[in-house]
Amino acid sequence: MIGIHAGTNYHLPNTRYFWNVIIIDMKNVRQTNKPKTQKILFRLLTVSVITGLVATSCIPLEEELFAETSATNTEIPSPAEIDGLPETNVLTTQEAPLSPETSSQQNTIFTVEDEKFPHVVEADWYLYTGQYDQAEVVFQTQYDQPESNPELKASALLGLGRIALLTAQETRAVELFDTILQVYPASAAAIDARFFLGEAYSGLGEYVAAALAYQQFANLAPQTLPAFVWEKIGDAYQLAGQFNEAVNAYQSTINALTDTHSINLIKEKIGILYRDQGETDIAVQYFLDAFNNSENDYFRARMNFLVGQAYMAAGQTALAYQKFQENVSAYPYVYDTYTGLITLVEAGESVNEYQRGLTDYYARAYGVAVDAFNRYIDNTPVPERNGDVHHYKAFSLLALEDYQGAIAEWRVLIENFPTNQFFASAWDEIAYTQWMFLNNPKTAAQTYLTFCDTYPSNPEVPDFLFYAARVYELHDLLPEAAETWQRLAYGYPDSTNAVRALHLAGVSYYRLADYQNAMTVFTQMQNAAVLSDDQAAARFWQGKTFAAQGQISEAEAAYAAAVLLSPGSYYGIRAEEILTNQTPFAPSDTIQLAADLQSERKQAVIWMRTTFNIDPATDLQSPQIISNDPDYIRAIDYWRLGYYHESLASFDIVRGRYESDPINLFRLLAVLVNHGFYRAAAFASRQILDLSNIGTANLLTAPAYFNHIRYGVFYNDIIEEQSARYAIDPLLIYTQIRQESLFESRVGSSAGAIGLMQIIPSTGAQIHQQLNFPPNYTSDMLYLPAVNLPMGVYYIDLQRDYFDGAFHPALAAYNAGPGNAAIWWSQAQGDPDLFLEIIRFGETRTYLVNIVETRHIYQILYQNATE
Repeated sequence: MIGIHAGTNYHLPNTRYFWNVIIIDMKNVRQTNKPKTQKILFRLLTVSVITGLVATSCIPLEEELFAETSATNTEIPSPAEIDGLPETNVLTTQEAPLSPETSSQQNTIFTVEDEKFPHVVEADWYLYTGQYDQAEVVFQTQYDQPESNPELKASALLGLGRIALLTAQETRAVELFDTILQVYPASAAAIDARFFLGEAYSGLGEYVAAALAYQQFANLAPQTLPAFVWEKIGDAYQLAGQFNEAVNAYQSTINALTDTHSINLIKEKIGILYRDQGETDIAVQYFLDAFNNSENDYFRARMNFLVGQAYMAAGQTALAYQKFQENVSAYPYVYDTYTGLITLVEAGESVNEYQRGLTDYYARAYGVAVDAFNRYIDNTPVPERNGDVHHYKAFSLLALEDYQGAIAEWRVLIENFPTNQFFASAWDEIAYTQWMFLNNPKTAAQTYLTFCDTYPSNPEVPDFLFYAARVYELHDLLPEAAETWQRLAYGYPDSTNAVRALHLAGVSYYRLADYQNAMTVFTQMQNAAVLSDDQAAARFWQGKTFAAQGQISEAEAAYAAAVLLSPGSYYGIRAEEILTNQTPFAPSDTIQLAADLQSERKQAVIWMRTTFNIDPATDLQSPQIISNDPDYIRAIDYWRLGYYHESLASFDIVRGRYESDPINLFRLLAVLVNHGFYRAAAFASRQILDLSNIGTANLLTAPAYFNHIRYGVFYNDIIEEQSARYAIDPLLIYTQIRQESLFESRVGSSAGAIGLMQIIPSTGAQIHQQLNFPPNYTSDMLYLPAVNLPMGVYYIDLQRDYFDGAFHPALAAYNAGPGNAAIWWSQAQGDPDLFLEIIRFGETRTYLVNIVETRHIYQILYQNATE
């Protein structure tokens, strides 16, 4: 992900370190009562408030773990969290892509349906990628063909109308869709034209006309999306102010729905309509029905709030206050609760001071939160007090920059509530505040070590030792850091970070040029490591240590051992590069970035029959067996109408339904590729390989078809152009796209990054200013590959130039911001391997490791692929 506001550097007062912060919408964070989670949530809040940091960073999908569904984000880190342990953050797909189903460059699979109108399908690819000029040329050329049949002409007009819609030319879109209805009324395109006509009228603010167009579509189209269309009709009538028509449409929506949450959302809409009409009793009934049928706390809090609002509007204040009080007691972490609290306070209603403080705290109203917590503390004796109040008061004080006050509050918790859930967290936060905000790293490290000395059996001790060592290392106190990491490794050898601690201790000695101790520790790491990757890391750094002392033959032997231990790991790959004098990320002349998925699928069919003992009469090529699945049908219809997010969601339901059925997964796989859902296709490919019992270590031995989908070279018409423009190896671009988004173009993270190369909107705006591209830029254009890819490649080229051609710091800058990367690169003195170890953010370090390892897989898969 492009990080930190297009490379703008932010730093804290009184500290020389730069940080990344992810801003989390607190409406999506529920109270967990888990100390570490509370700590992380607070750091996300307070540091952004105190420093004004608004930066993001993201570890993209790692498909090999077969989590394959999430990305991770990190908050401003604690000492150990700098090295790892990021919080998980699921990517939210906004739209799913439309694939190029005719151009052989795009590695898609033709279907009979695709071959009917190949030029229109080609234009659809341009349409999806945002190459609207090219799409218009193809559609117009096809329309102008004198011998074109009416269906094709109507389809071409439909495409031209959609381009007009996508480029905010609603009036022209209306004219084009009307032409279809007048000239080609019997065409298949005429049905969809009515839907898009509704979209165009909505864009023009002509909501009654939009509703009527949607209604006509609903009357003519197969009833596969009734709820979707009826909700469109209801929304249009609601915007037109036609109450009865809107309610009736929404009621029809409910009748067509089956899942409870969707029904509840429509009930909310109906309730709001009745509320706005002054029909309080009916509105309340709808809100309460939704409340009672939901298990989501945030939704329940909102329904309670809407009930209270309705009662307030009707003058029934006692009932309204009751609902607002219920929210304060049960849902203090929901912002709607805070809005209700304001009403209670302004009305002079008595509110539980502790719950009031919590509500203020979660709403980031820290000053009034402290006041409420103080009233609670003053009026509640220690034996009767909820010790958590000191935890939240301390965080509030920290957000107000009263650092000593925050420390004092945590000490109150430690001294008076030794069994409190936040007891260990209080020690951690004191140390963190001393280090991060008071710029006193030695005191901070000593706070961690005092805890470890006082409570040696506490489960937090290994983490606290790691934190203390990291604080020392961050401030160049390398001897103390190495000693503390060794204390962790020797005293708690079974802890998660024991081997990692030896690794970092050895690197610290290496940086001190204390090669004897470095070699001793790396040897201990080699003996302690269970995983081959860790053993390879130990042998690699032994090689670096030998080389630093001029012992070349010993270094080469250690590097060779690293390659043998783990040839596909970062350390094995780097060892091979050093042994063969290769420059990191150097392009290879032997790589052919192309795949013939159509031919490879035929070979995969043979493998499927053999592997799963499938009857020769079983049809594996056609999706007809699953094409009667209602969710499959919905997915196709959503896609046709340009609602790619809904289409992908329906396809994912189908994929989940057949997760243990390799035959139907295989049938679905071709459909996913043809519709451009490459991320879902990668998951389906991996599911099939897992069902075949191919182990993780042997995945690359699977048929090329599966691996060329899992590690695709999609969008190559755009990527080849950008690769040539900036002289960047296309293999690296593909690797980075896979790492960022797994080729899902309409994807966004909760951190705000968008599209194939996960660009933050503010970064996109700055790139737009620098490139004057694209015209009429809006942040939504980042979902378009034709916009996102040129911007992303430009940005990585910018970083490469800044670092004099070195890709290690350039890639780190892409993820963590150039200010951070510059500090680390300077400390590493140009050594890419030392740079990796010095990187402060575990997320960024993992990002760089994954880039190197994934690029290596691409090199294997596409080595002379077309020969």
